[in-house]
Amino acid sequence: MSEEAVESLLESLEVIVRQTQRINKKYIPKKYRKDDGEDKGM
Repeated sequence: MSEEAVESLLESLEVIVRQTQRINKKYIPKKYRKDDGEDKGM
């Protein structure tokens, strides 16, 4: 795979992970939730 294809794949996977985390946030008990639900280190 070309570098461009790999970068595109990684970007799309990141988007999928963020969407999934937002969708599943309501199923996580409050004591296990992070402050915002998103990683601030990235």
